[in-house]
Amino acid sequence: MINRPMLIQVYRLLLILSLAATGLPALALEWNDLDSEQQSVLKPYRAQWSEFSADRREQLARGATRWATMDRGNRAQMQRRFARWQALPAERKRALIQRFDEFRNLPPEQQQRLRQKQREFAKRTPEEKKKLRERFQHLDKSQKTEALERLKRQRNLRPQQNRPRARPGQQRPQPKRGR
Repeated sequence: MINRPMLIQVYRLLLILSLAATGLPALALEWNDLDSEQQSVLKPYRAQWSEFSADRREQLARGATRWATMDRGNRAQMQRRFARWQALPAERKRALIQRFDEFRNLPPEQQQRLRQKQREFAKRTPEEKKKLRERFQHLDKSQKTEALERLKRQRNLRPQQNRPRARPGQQRPQPKRGR
C-alpha cells in the first residue's frame, strides 16, 4: 500500500515534470521538499524560505547538496573563503561581482584563455608575482590603460563597456549595433 505522503510527492513530481515539458515555470521548492541534509544545511534560512524566488531556492538547494558532499578540508576552505568575502568592503564586493559578470559574458574560448593565463601566473614564484604587480602599480593611469588594451588585443578580447549582465541560465546580452 502506498502511503499518502509518498503519493503527494509523486503527484508533485509529475506536475513539475509536466510543467517543465510545456515550458511553463516550475513550482518553487517548498521547505518540506528538501531532504534532511539540505534542511540541516539551510536551517538558518527556514523562516525566510517562502520569501525566496524559485530560482534562489533551487540555487540554495544545489549549494546545500554540494556542501553535504564535501569533505572536511573542502568545507574548511569554503568557510575561510566566505569569511574573507564577508570581511570585504561593499565597494570591493561590487567591483569583484562586476568583474565576474564581465568574465561570465565572455565567449567560452576567451574564458579558457584567461583561466590558462591565471594558471600560468599561479605557477610563478612569489617574487616573480610581486615584481609583476609592482611593475604594473608603478605605471601611470594612461600606461595602465594602454597595457590593458594591448593585453585585450593580444587575447583578441573586446572591451567590456557597460554591457548588461547575464544571469545564470540566460543568454549573454548582445551589444547594441549602430543604426
